[in-house]
Amino acid sequence: MFFARIHTYLTEEIFMIFLTFTTCLILHILFILRYKHIIFDLDGTLIDSEAGIKNSLRYALEKMQIPFDLEKRYKEFIGPPLHDGFMNVLGLSEIEAEKGVAIFREYYSSRGVYESCLYPGIYQLLDDLYDQKHNLYLATSKLEKYACSILKHLEIDGFFTAISGAAYRGSGADKTLLIERILTNIPKNDRELTIMVGDTCYDIEAARHIGIKAIGVLYGFGSNQELSGCGAVCIVKNVEELKQQLLITR
Repeated sequence: MFFARIHTYLTEEIFMIFLTFTTCLILHILFILRYKHIIFDLDGTLIDSEAGIKNSLRYALEKMQIPFDLEKRYKEFIGPPLHDGFMNVLGLSEIEAEKGVAIFREYYSSRGVYESCLYPGIYQLLDDLYDQKHNLYLATSKLEKYACSILKHLEIDGFFTAISGAAYRGSGADKTLLIERILTNIPKNDRELTIMVGDTCYDIEAARHIGIKAIGVLYGFGSNQELSGCGAVCIVKNVEELKQQLLITR
């Protein structure tokens, strides 16, 4: 109705210019407002940390003399807090799990933390998002000091506004709590413009529990079957598809 009334006062040529300009402006605004705040998971989303995690687990299992099919089941440790993995996957007691975590960190702190790399295309994606003035955050159940070391080692620490990770004894490693800490940096009226990006159901379900959207990625440690039932707004196969979901297109 609005455009019909405008049309009566303008020539056809001027009206088409006006319509094109208005449409482009609306689309531009929609894309800009799509996701202003982007919260990333770390392992399996930004970095391929498989080698460091497997080697650290192997070190801990061998020192504790625990038989375990690491090659087939190591992914069960990725996503939840490490302490929970030692208890739930290996069936250890609270005290035994604490010992396992401590031994794991013996290797991880000196070697495993550096046995990771960015997924192809991630650096450029972060760089482009930063240039477009998106606010980028990190929420990881990994120890926060390890996460900071990895970001610095891979030269991507400068892209992030805030980082939320676990404390030394694993407290605060629940993904819901980690995301809630990030949200203290984001105005409440920006919740609709905030999205979580992760590769496991822990990421997606935590975001949904808090009331923000989430994108699942399949190039990490999670599966399509796992992510499809968690409530992600979309699931992407690779970084290029993730780029299409997050970047402002002009």
